[in-house]
Amino acid sequence: MDYKRITAIIPDTSIENVKSNLIGLGVNWITVSRNRGHGEHMDYYQKDRMTDCIRIEIFIEEEKAICIADAICYGAYDGENSDGMVAISPVDKFIMVREFKEVA
Repeated sequence: MDYKRITAIIPDTSIENVKSNLIGLGVNWITVSRNRGHGEHMDYYQKDRMTDCIRIEIFIEEEKAICIADAICYGAYDGENSDGMVAISPVDKFIMVREFKEVA
């Protein structure tokens, strides 16, 4: 089975909507972390011009990737430059650690 990695950077204010959409779709594997950065939108009131944002990483079966990316976009969309971004990347190999066995 082929897998994709979805990486999304969204405003921290959008996480509840996005999380609700992903739970509704039955997404099981998700990593969420708080970050600081900027893309098109910079916070000119901060010295480093960075904004608070959320980074989401999901590993999902290839056939579900577009649907999951769309759910993130719908949850984060506000029509502003600061809405964020979503990337879908191929995964060369996907190994569940609990199923890994060392070969002697």
